[in-house]
Amino acid sequence: MKNIYLRKIKKGDWKYFKNWWTDEYLISLTSGDFSKHPEEKLYGWFLNMLKNDGSKNFIVENEERTVIGHVGLEIKNKTAEYNVVIGNKKFIGKGYGSLINKKVLSKAF
Repeated sequence: MKNIYLRKIKKGDWKYFKNWWTDEYLISLTSGDFSKHPEEKLYGWFLNMLKNDGSKNFIVENEERTVIGHVGLEIKNKTAEYNVVIGNKKFIGKGYGSLINKKVLSKAF
C-alpha cells in the first residue's frame, strides 16, 4: 500500500530543488522557468523559502522514505496558493499526487 510522509524542508534539500527547478520536463509542467536564472539566485530563493513564515513547505517522501517531491502552501492577504511537485520523475503518474492532496487537506481542515 502506498503511503507518504511530510517533513519540513532543511538546507540539505537544496540538491533536490536545484534538480527540480532546472529539469526541462518538470519545468514544462509548471508556470515558471527557473532554468534561466543563475544557481546563486535559485539558492537565494531556496533560502528565502526556508525562512518565510508566511508559507509552509514540506518534502514528500514515499513509504520507503525516498524523496519524491515537495508540497507548499503560502497564505497571503486572506488567500492561499498551494502547489505540489512530484520532482522524482519515477513517481509521476503513480497516484502520489492524490495521496499528497488528501493528506494536506485532512491536516488543513
